[in-house]
Amino acid sequence: MLVALAGCGTGNPGDGSKDPGGSARSSQGATGDKPSSGGGSTNGGSEHGTTGGDWRGGGSGRDWQPTGGTSGAGGKTWNGDQGRGDKERGGSSKSTDRKKQQDIAWLPWGPKSPTTETTTDVRHAYDLLQAGQCQQALDLVDQWGGRHLSWSVIEGLAGACLAVHGRRDGWGIAIAAEERLSKAGYQPDVGWCKEGDAYAVLKRLTAFHRQYPRVRVRLVDSPSGVMACDSGITGVSYAGGGHQVRPGERVTVVGTWPSKPTGVTLSWSGSRPTTITGNWSTGSACCERAQLWFPFPDELDGRPAAVLLEVVGDGFTLSYRQQLVVDWSSPTP
Repeated sequence: MLVALAGCGTGNPGDGSKDPGGSARSSQGATGDKPSSGGGSTNGGSEHGTTGGDWRGGGSGRDWQPTGGTSGAGGKTWNGDQGRGDKERGGSSKSTDRKKQQDIAWLPWGPKSPTTETTTDVRHAYDLLQAGQCQQALDLVDQWGGRHLSWSVIEGLAGACLAVHGRRDGWGIAIAAEERLSKAGYQPDVGWCKEGDAYAVLKRLTAFHRQYPRVRVRLVDSPSGVMACDSGITGVSYAGGGHQVRPGERVTVVGTWPSKPTGVTLSWSGSRPTTITGNWSTGSACCERAQLWFPFPDELDGRPAAVLLEVVGDGFTLSYRQQLVVDWSSPTP
């Protein structure tokens, strides 16, 4: 999991007592805390009363949230003049600002999206970003991005990630991408579960940097258990196209799973479950909108009229909401 550090700011990213806070799906109460300085104490003074965002959470779990869901409300666009940013916020000294650091939650874990050697998409680029491979993601923007707005989200996140690692033009890349998206009226694709989280993180980072351009940002893991994509089986279909499965027929299961499944379990009343190894094509096994298939058994104990299907893997079991009705009278040729 990624823990990206900015400069030599305070705090231990591996300290389990710290709640990184502020993932795109987390919900926290508002406080009046400001960026931490030195050992994590709150700081008021010149930054009290600023607009354009709000602080969520408490203690070391604070996180910055743009006001009203817009990243630029009340903020100032960064133009590279760090010293002027200090004066606009009320004359905070450069030496004090250099000691400040804010932890902001990075992208929630995927799960992994498929890719191939010949093509890729924004979902795979998200995986690279989430793993901290930000220059590689930015390279994909140049190679595959074109004019699709979803790639601008990737570009902006890659810029912000590189910025916290010291790349001078990183924040400029991030803010330019966010402004381009905002001007175009961009809305995340509801059919792609990672895109909403990606855009929310980009807006959070750029809003914070506009408001506090001299405060160092440290990217930390999203809270444990927070994922960009919900796991589950979304559909089951039969090769014959009917509503009942026949012995020997190919059954295809579609869904999103946390990791590569190890098989499919069929269970029914009055007998022990049976587990069948699934099959998949390259690039489809794991893990978002993925497919696996298996041949339905030619015989089951007692020939049950219906069976419950579950996709199983390392540490997870996903149940299909409907039972599979079996037509034993007409086996597949």
